[in-house]
Amino acid sequence: MQSTGICQLYTTSKQERCDLNGHAFSYARKKTMYIQYNENPRGNYRAGDCVVRAISVVTGDSWEKVYTELCAEGYEYGDWGNNNAVWDAYLRRRGFKRYICPNDCPYCYSVEDFANEHPDSSYILATGTHAVACVSGDWIDAWDSGYVTPIYYYTKDGD
Repeated sequence: MQSTGICQLYTTSKQERCDLNGHAFSYARKKTMYIQYNENPRGNYRAGDCVVRAISVVTGDSWEKVYTELCAEGYEYGDWGNNNAVWDAYLRRRGFKRYICPNDCPYCYSVEDFANEHPDSSYILATGTHAVACVSGDWIDAWDSGYVTPIYYYTKDGD
């Protein structure tokens, strides 16, 4: 949900629904967009919890559930839950597969480009130092990471 003054925007695929003074209307969007969202229960933007946030958004599980499960996974590995090998194993066990992003122009392909090319499913993008959710062609993050270069991504089979 994104607030624009008196209008609350809700993203549903490529439609926007706007509730304006109790009257709802919809319109089609032409372009992907960044949606600011931070499920961290303390509202912390510097927590280093991007992996937890991205997985939570894509799976629909609570931040707390994902955080706890990643901590348990990390304990098994003797590492933190946001270590790439730890959350890779966690996602694979949940049925996700990892794919490499196009490497035709490694410094000009961005999260926003990925979102534009993938309008119909849910993905967790990894940049090497950050993770971001991409759902229905929108990237959802605590900050606008649209310019960042993704290296690989996860999605479930059939998505």
